[in-house]
Amino acid sequence: MQLLASPPFRWLVVGAVTLGFAATPFYAFATPFLIRTHGYSASEAGLAFGVLQGISGVAGTLLGGRGFDRVARHKSSAMLAAPAILFIIAAVTTTMALFVPVGWLCIVLLLPAMFAFAFTLPYAFGSAHLVAGRGREAMASSLGMIGSSLVGPAIGPLLVGVISDAASAAHVANGLGLGLLVVPVATVLTATAYLIANRRIHDWFQASVVPEHRRG
Repeated sequence: MQLLASPPFRWLVVGAVTLGFAATPFYAFATPFLIRTHGYSASEAGLAFGVLQGISGVAGTLLGGRGFDRVARHKSSAMLAAPAILFIIAAVTTTMALFVPVGWLCIVLLLPAMFAFAFTLPYAFGSAHLVAGRGREAMASSLGMIGSSLVGPAIGPLLVGVISDAASAAHVANGLGLGLLVVPVATVLTATAYLIANRRIHDWFQASVVPEHRRG
């Protein structure tokens, strides 16, 4: 639990929690949204979403790993800037996807979110391991996974369902799309948490450099 006393690590955990609120409803409801709103069959929606998720997942994870290795090697002051920017872009495109009337365009606009979720994984685990230090990497991974898989997956889909049902009961069109606005809101919160964590990690780097200079 000493890790949670570290400001950089606490903000990484906050980012993991908000990421769970974004990713779980996105993957749980994106295919039903395509079926209900744009008239795709289950096989069409599953194929389109699954293939694109596979491609963006592989590309995002590899590029994210390469990117994090680079910023970690140089102890960049913008270590988490790339995933934060991607999440802001994904928030905009996902919001647009929920209201465009064309099915194929909706799928295209969902791609940045798919890519951002995959791209962020190496940054999330890599930065957690970096802050935790040698010998505590496994605990850092455990706490990060608890943050992302406990609260968000339990409450995120419930929020989407409650909002969607309330909209349908009020005879508001596109109730599921309104419920899925939870996703872009959560991605913006994740970007904010990462930007704050980014600053805390930079301060932590600076604080660790000063003692080294004094010893020298």
